[in-house]
Amino acid sequence: MNELIIPLIIKYSYVAIFPIAVIEGPVIALVAGFLVSLGYLSFIPAYIVLVIADVTGDIIYYYIGHFGNKNKFSKKYSQRFPKVLNNFSLMDNLWKKHERKTILLSKLSYGLCIPFLMSAGISNVPIRKYIVYVTLIDIIKFGIIMAVGYFLGYSFQKAESYILYFGIATAIILIIFVIIYILYSKKYAVEEIIKIENIEK
Repeated sequence: MNELIIPLIIKYSYVAIFPIAVIEGPVIALVAGFLVSLGYLSFIPAYIVLVIADVTGDIIYYYIGHFGNKNKFSKKYSQRFPKVLNNFSLMDNLWKKHERKTILLSKLSYGLCIPFLMSAGISNVPIRKYIVYVTLIDIIKFGIIMAVGYFLGYSFQKAESYILYFGIATAIILIIFVIIYILYSKKYAVEEIIKIENIEK
């Protein structure tokens, strides 16, 4: 993949970065950092383009969820995480009560990022707050990844596997977080039912 991307970015510069980064931001950030070290790109313009491109992608996913069909969403993504992505009321509660944690873990998770960002649109998370959160995360994320690509130089490709492992680890953390939330919600619901029964007695 990098064999195709690098010549493309060298030839078309920031114009090539934007559309690719909308789809695959972290990998392009590594490549961009590497090309900055070689003098083909300037750090600040590349960094700004990467952040804007990734935020643009996140906004697209949000609106796909917001205006999309819930049944189609369930059919496409529920196999990945059926306990949540097939339970819209649970998703709504998760976004309302834990917006920041959910969006942070979603943005950093491998394989779960897109469906969870789409679920933000389904759950009607306020778009302004959503944009602020994803922008802040991307500002930090791409600064770090570009720096890694810059300092690793020709060894930057080794970092791709580390980014993948980090994404998988974050996805596992997200799953554990949601499972704990589900168990806590059930426990709380049972306690409320018991309280109501005791009052009625």
